Amino acid sequence: HGRLEGMAVVALMPGLKADWAGESQRLEGEAQAIDGSGFPFEMSLAPVQTVAGAYMGCAVRDVTDRRKADEELQMHRQRLEQLVEARTRELSLAKEAAEAANVAKGHFLANISHEIRTPLNAVVGLLHLIRRAGVPPAQAARMDAVEAASAHLLRIINALLDLAKIESGKMDIHPTVFALGDVLELQVQQMMPLADRRHIDMRTDPPAVPVPAVFQDRGKISQIVNNLLSNAIKFTREGSEISLSFSAATLSVQDGSPTEASVPAVALTITDQGIGFPPEEAETIFDKFVQSCKSRNTAGGTGLGLAICKEIITAHHGHIRAENRPGGGASFTIVLPPDNQTHEEEAA
Repeated sequence: HGRLEGMAVVALMPGLKADWAGESQRLEGEAQAIDGSGFPFEMSLAPVQTVAGAYMGCAVRDVTDRRKADEELQMHRQRLEQLVEARTRELSLAKEAAEAANVAKGHFLANISHEIRTPLNAVVGLLHLIRRAGVPPAQAARMDAVEAASAHLLRIINALLDLAKIESGKMDIHPTVFALGDVLELQVQQMMPLADRRHIDMRTDPPAVPVPAVFQDRGKISQIVNNLLSNAIKFTREGSEISLSFSAATLSVQDGSPTEASVPAVALTITDQGIGFPPEEAETIFDKFVQSCKSRNTAGGTGLGLAICKEIITAHHGHIRAENRPGGGASFTIVLPPDNQTHEEEAA
């Protein structure tokens, strides 16, 4: 028949091969055409039963094009595998470089923050001594401005130090048993002079249910409450109020099963009557170095306070969320588990 030209040649051959069991088979091989050229072929064998008897059906196909396509596909796959391996190596090197840069950045932030904070503390101390010695009213006003600027700079430095510890994974947590209500009361007392200067009333609503004690890091939780109260006072309109309330809550905890388990928790909500934030910024307000477009025009800051709050709350297995209030203002809620299991293990 010469070259098959990709067409199937079908034949019925009487009788069966001696070693053929009468089952369908597919064979591949190399054949030689009449012109002497070789080509790959595929032969299919199948039993055929007719009225004249049993036959063996044989179909032979020239699979040159298919074999060529398979070889090209295999070469393409090998090339893709090589590209994937090369790209994986590049990404691995880039990841290592990024991690090294992040570590270097953390060390730099920590070192430079310490270097700046040391002389700054000296400046604050000298200002205090000068004020105690007595200064004219005009000089006292200038010193007030210097002290305010120093305090602002010190907050920025402390925020950078906290960020460096968080990103380096060196944020230590020292849990103790304490009542969230006590922490809130102490922070309200500390913030009261600042609120009074702006004629802002801080109203604490009595909890609907008893607030359980928690086994967490009291210092870091106090830092979060202080930050949220400071923001609330800074952005609340003069002469209005800030409300603080406790409530019972639950936290979803993934325990390795397909479903999430809920654990009891306590929620503290701080609601201000300030400028609020656009609803579309609710997802980014806790990102590092991000500030609401409204706050940029009204107050300074680094955009680190809320980001650090979120990192600390997450490290305590809690949750923090922000909600924009209709008509102005915002609510920030922190949800913390009592962590009774850890407490019991500590006591044991």
